[in-house]
Amino acid sequence: SIVTPFLSVTNGAQLEALSESNASAGNVVVEAENAIEVSGVNTGLFANSPGRGNAGTIVLKTDRLTVREGGEIIVTSENAGAAGNLEIVAPDIRLERGTLGAETVEGDRANILLDTSDIQLREQSLITTNATGTATGGNINIDTTTLVALDNSDITANAQHSFGGRVTIVAEGIFGTEFRDRLTPESDITATSELGAEFSGTVTILTPDIDAAAGLVELASNTTDPTDRVVTGCAAASGSSFVSTGRGGLPEDPTATIRGQTLWEDVRTVAPEIPEARSNLTPVPSSPSMATQPPKAIVEATGWIVREDGKVELVAGRPQIGDLISTPDCQDL
Repeated sequence: SIVTPFLSVTNGAQLEALSESNASAGNVVVEAENAIEVSGVNTGLFANSPGRGNAGTIVLKTDRLTVREGGEIIVTSENAGAAGNLEIVAPDIRLERGTLGAETVEGDRANILLDTSDIQLREQSLITTNATGTATGGNINIDTTTLVALDNSDITANAQHSFGGRVTIVAEGIFGTEFRDRLTPESDITATSELGAEFSGTVTILTPDIDAAAGLVELASNTTDPTDRVVTGCAAASGSSFVSTGRGGLPEDPTATIRGQTLWEDVRTVAPEIPEARSNLTPVPSSPSMATQPPKAIVEATGWIVREDGKVELVAGRPQIGDLISTPDCQDL
């Protein structure tokens, strides 16, 4: 067992629990608070039993696990003994041309269990519990938030002359890979057997049900009547004109600024507030009729009508049908 803030295994270094007799191999347990890094060809963490004994188990607990450039973490049984398990608890797992494996020839229990939040496989990385000979393919259990597998990186529980293993993935999102019935140049998830499809294992991928309509805002079904927003204009005719009175002037075009020279300035003097005088004031009771009378709203004019005395009156309501039959010319107003 190793307890350390950081473990780095590089440049051909190996951390191994090995048994060359019929005895079972020991276990490799590493608790690295910050990170575990395995990098380089022939470099890694191993629990191996070349004899008839059982292979040991590798248990890793860390915040970040990185296996790259040919590095390996593998439990192996090369004879009749049972293979151990590879158990990893790490919120962040990165494989870049790296391998996580549990392999057996005749025995059982070649399993991989990964408890993580984010796992990424790149550059032909592998997570494998393949079995050779008559052994059954091992099991792979991955519990994660996101799984990304790119660049022909595979997750396999295949068997040679027996049944394939089981692959179970629980994830909120899986990207770049999918289940296939055989290995391809893409990134694959497989549990096959060379004996045929009837000997294949199972692949179970569990993702949460997502409602595509969840979180959408329901819009109002009643639309605005455009006739209430359009100002009634006069008919175009010769001699029509537009006059704007005042001292500010108009800009030369809608995008220009007004160049008026007359500005308004408040030159009134404000008398200082006298607290003593204010305290002696007697509140004036409000009139009941004034208190209950609602304020009059100012509404923008949307049209006009010609009154009986010939004067034009701007109105905010919609003109009557009779007013729309004959639209006056601007020059007649």
